[in-house]
Formats: sequence, structure tokens, C-alpha cells
Amino acid sequence: MRVILLNNLKGVGLMGDIKEVNDGYARNFLLPKGLARLASTQAVQQLSVLKTQRFQEIQDVQENAQKVADYLRGISIELSVKASNKGTLFDGIEARDIVRAIQEQKNAALQEEQIKLETHIKKVGEHEVTIELTPQISVPIKVIVKAS
Repeated sequence: MRVILLNNLKGVGLMGDIKEVNDGYARNFLLPKGLARLASTQAVQQLSVLKTQRFQEIQDVQENAQKVADYLRGISIELSVKASNKGTLFDGIEARDIVRAIQEQKNAALQEEQIKLETHIKKVGEHEVTIELTPQISVPIKVIVKAS
């Protein structure tokens, strides 16, 4: 039976693929769980229209992400936090702190998930932080931490 996959299925295919599967697998598992639908002529035509629209949406997202990356490339943001005499911060800097600082200082809205920190920043000084706008587009920024 020919079906259009509505989700990525390991060992079967990716969302949007048209696959030939066993009738029992389609009737008993894929169709009832909403993981696939029958690949009728009309459904295949709708799929091609949806793929074209989705491709355009992805292109728009990539273009916007590239514009944001160009804007953010090479910027530095400053954070003033309480620290000990040895330069150790009392409270580590997290992704949300960086997002807030970028919003305030550079007027760019980002999500916490886009900030790639291995661990919290816990020392005064310059730190390089990567912002991942899309899986293909990331940009490093400089975070300057000063003791207040």
C-alpha cells in the first residue's frame, strides 16, 4: 500500500516521503496513529504544494537568520555582576542573562536555546559564546564580564 508519511519514522522514511508499505502495517499502525495517510492522487498533489510552501518558508527563515548573524557578528556585550576579589562570580551567568543583555544592548531578540553555553560563566573577563540561529548558521559573540 502506498502511503505518505506524516512523521519521520526510523527505518521507514522521512516526513513527506511516499513509501510502499505492507497493507497490515499501514492499516493497523500507520493510519490509525496518524503517522501516514493514503497516497491518493489528490493527496500527492497536495503534498507537492505543501513541499513547495515549506521550502519557501525554510528559505525565508535561512535568509532572516543570515541577516541576524550578520548583525550580531563581532559584537560584544558587557555584563556587570557581583564578584569576589579573585574574580569569581557569586552567581554564574546563564543563557537567559545573555539573551537579556543582547536585547537591552543590541535590540535583538533571541531565545535561550540559541545560546550555546557548555557551563555557566563563573569568572570575570572575556568569554566567547556561540549563538546558533539555525543548525547551519551560528555566530560567535564576545561576552565581557565585569565585577560590579
